[in-house]
Amino acid sequence: METLQHKRVVVLNQELESQNLNFIQQFLNWCETRQDYSMSFLVGMFLIHGNLTVPATLLTMHFSAAGEYQVIVSLIATFSILISNLTLFPTRITIPIFLLASVTMWGLVISNVLHLLNFIG
Repeated sequence: METLQHKRVVVLNQELESQNLNFIQQFLNWCETRQDYSMSFLVGMFLIHGNLTVPATLLTMHFSAAGEYQVIVSLIATFSILISNLTLFPTRITIPIFLLASVTMWGLVISNVLHLLNFIG
C-alpha cells in the first residue's frame, strides 16, 4: 500500500514556508496572513482602481468605440471589487478578486489600444 503524504504548512513569524503547496495555495495563504492590514489594502485597492484602472478603461473604450460586451465586463469587474471591499470580506477573498478584476480591465485597455493602432496605422 502506498502511504499518503499530507500537505503541511508551517507559519513562522508571519512567513509562509512550504514545500508541497502550489503557487495559488501559497498566494491564498499569504493573503490570509495580511488580514491585519485589511483597511490599508481596501484603501489601496480603491485608489488604484478608481484613479488608474477605471479611467484608462473608460478612455480607451470611448476612443475605440468598444462594443457592449466590454462595458458589461468592465461593470462586472468594477462592481466585484466594490462589493467585496464594502462588505469587508477577508483579505483572502478581496485580494484575488482585485487582481482578477484588474487583469481583466487592463486586458480590455490593451485590446482597445491595439484596436486603435490597427485602425490608425
